[in-house]
Amino acid sequence: MPAGHGLRSRTRDLFARPFRKKGYIPLTTYLRTYKIGDYVDIKVNGAVHKGMPHKFYHGRTGRVWNVTKRAIGVEVNKQACGPVFVATLFVSLLSRSDDLYVVGWHLFAVFFGAEN
Repeated sequence: MPAGHGLRSRTRDLFARPFRKKGYIPLTTYLRTYKIGDYVDIKVNGAVHKGMPHKFYHGRTGRVWNVTKRAIGVEVNKQACGPVFVATLFVSLLSRSDDLYVVGWHLFAVFFGAEN
């Protein structure tokens, strides 16, 4: 039988929780504040399905353009058929476990503090 092409196909290792990091999600994940213009890294938590972004955006870095009560809007560059355009997506605050880090002074340097 051929392999499926669903939304979560080929994500067995991609969405798996790390060793000794399974179980409850720390409250600091939900209490972290984000401001418009912050750079964030998207890291999907496989334990929570609601508001989960597509596997393409896992590990991508984007800029916060909207902050709501339960989600934040992130702009991410995406290449499709040649040109690169800005893809806007909403990432649920309830679906993350350390999945959105505020990127500090330079890109790809992960900064865990809430106040910038």
